[in-house]
Amino acid sequence: MPILSSIKNFFYAPEAPAVATETKVITGVDAIGRVTPFYSSSFGGDSFTARTDVNAVFYTILNAIQTAAKKVQWSVYKLEKDENAAKIPQHPLAEVIYRPNPNQSWTQFVETFIGRYLTRGNVFIYALRAESGLNKGHIQRLYIMPDTVEIVAENGWLGGIISYRVPNGSGYTEFAPEDVLHVKKFSSCDGLYGLSPISAMALPLKGIEQSLKQKIRILGQGGPATVYWTESSDNENVEPLTLEQEMQLNSRIVGGKSSYVTQKLDSTTIGLSPADLEILENIAADGGMVADALAYPSLLLSGSKSNTYSNYSEAQRALYENCVIPLLNELRDGLNQKWGSAYKDKAYIDFTTEKVAVLQPNTAELIKSAQSADFLTVNEKRKLSGFERLELNGDVFLLSAAVQVNEKLEADEPIGG
Repeated sequence: MPILSSIKNFFYAPEAPAVATETKVITGVDAIGRVTPFYSSSFGGDSFTARTDVNAVFYTILNAIQTAAKKVQWSVYKLEKDENAAKIPQHPLAEVIYRPNPNQSWTQFVETFIGRYLTRGNVFIYALRAESGLNKGHIQRLYIMPDTVEIVAENGWLGGIISYRVPNGSGYTEFAPEDVLHVKKFSSCDGLYGLSPISAMALPLKGIEQSLKQKIRILGQGGPATVYWTESSDNENVEPLTLEQEMQLNSRIVGGKSSYVTQKLDSTTIGLSPADLEILENIAADGGMVADALAYPSLLLSGSKSNTYSNYSEAQRALYENCVIPLLNELRDGLNQKWGSAYKDKAYIDFTTEKVAVLQPNTAELIKSAQSADFLTVNEKRKLSGFERLELNGDVFLLSAAVQVNEKLEADEPIGG
């Protein structure tokens, strides 16, 4: 028996493989009356629920993150002897990030990855790889698998993945663990599946839905509610309306129809209750809570109208630093760790934010800082300022005359002063 298997058996007793299941259920309606499907997943008694129909605030944030990610450029790199990375445009991996599969561009692939990751908490990526020849193990195509992926795993905390499988109507299609990359969100239950951010934010999302539902109801009724009553004097004998008459009158008024009665009518507008006002005010608060959970700068939400340009620029930088780049890091590291060893030339996939304007430093400030850095060579200053190196007289120090005179005085100064 292999040593690794012996170690595993020491920690747990072999049992029948445990299978994680996922089912879709229908529970309730959303703010405008549509049914809201939920996606429920479980493994070993632990379960979580992820909504498949996100609300407006979550979708706004998700769309902003996906749009920002499209500005990031991906390439294939290789480390040089001086530890600098050089692009390799002609490489098998370059073909993958140019056209991961016949149905998607790389931009669409990344967009789908981010969408699945933030709404489901799990992304399964299948790599169709060469099975033989000089390119054995090289990625030929990449596909993001459907949400119905099930994990077949061994029992025990040291248990490995047996396979991934997808229902196909009459059974399952099996996929080997070495051909599937599973990127998942952290889950406190330490299960095989990641925790969906939507599940973690169930309460604030529900609050937003109720707030929007209340607002839509008020707008649909043409504003605050209006009460109608009969106006009479002490010497008038007015019979009260029957229940049927009240219902008919109410249906005509709500439906916008005219209603005629023999008594005088008067009306007044009833303002929103404190509870209604609090619900509407909580829309912005709940939206900020969702933004915080996704590390999204709440300053960029449409409710913030009084932002200065400086604050907006800082929020844009935070969008990349807190949201976009960490997500892309997970995709990059996952791909390189899972299948990078198949390429013997140590090439790897990476991205750069050089074309993202909001992340670029101020060139004038960089040049000014480089000029005062006498401890840097000319080429080091040029690199700091974003310029190419000089082959001739670039690796020298330029010192000001004042510094040279000062060094001369210190050298000629007699010992003891």
